[in-house]
Amino acid sequence: MADEAAAENASGAGSPKEFAAALIVNQAGQLLLLKRAPGIQRWPGKWGIAGGGIEAGETPEQGLRREFAEELGPDIRLRNLRGPETLRAIGGYGGFIHLWHMLWLGGEIRLSSEHTEYAWVDLTDYMALDVMPGVDGDLTHFGIWPERAKRPS
Repeated sequence: MADEAAAENASGAGSPKEFAAALIVNQAGQLLLLKRAPGIQRWPGKWGIAGGGIEAGETPEQGLRREFAEELGPDIRLRNLRGPETLRAIGGYGGFIHLWHMLWLGGEIRLSSEHTEYAWVDLTDYMALDVMPGVDGDLTHFGIWPERAKRPS
């Protein structure tokens, strides 16, 4: 996601109502997660997937490509495995998320200031992380670690 505060101030509107994001896995079945910077407006310090709000005039695909360029850098290569599928967004946003499941083919990750680090995680690593709301459900939706990824209540 682009700098959220700047995007909201520039648009004059509140939170976006449509999002584009992707669950990116590598050949080893590990999931790419990004750790949000401590000063970010929503979910600072939590781990999440690449993506963000769709800007006015963008299609979901255009929004996802822009978010990838902003958050991961311009030199990544991915192959679509499934999606987009449109789901109800959670976490107080309302609206919808257009979600993809993609395979990492390579490239150099260059994080934006919105994130402090990235990690390729397996299920054990994932369960130990503090993730953003909705990521567990996204994984279950696409059958990536289904049900096993649900956290105890």
